[in-house]
Amino acid sequence: MTCYLYNNVNTPEEAINAAHNFHSCRWVEQVVPNPYTFISFFYYKINLDETKYDDQGILDSLSITILPNAGVKQANLMENPNYSPLLDPTLLSTVDEWKSGKNLFDMI
Repeated sequence: MTCYLYNNVNTPEEAINAAHNFHSCRWVEQVVPNPYTFISFFYYKINLDETKYDDQGILDSLSITILPNAGVKQANLMENPNYSPLLDPTLLSTVDEWKSGKNLFDMI
């Protein structure tokens, strides 16, 4: 999946479409290795602009499902009801790494 994303998702619209596909195929029920790398890729592709590209909130939905499934307790809404991906310092720093030109999927 990560190779597909990196090689085929080039626009914000393609990123949101891929996120919807990931969610609708119920892949969110699986534990995603390196969840921050995975989730941050989508936010990077939309340049953190949820208002413009993610009117249905699919990236927030993926974040609050994938991160807790991988053991990230701060993203569990039962433990932290105020969690927001756009305020998560780990997610934001990983987006910055994508912006610097790194292919973080190579590191998985």
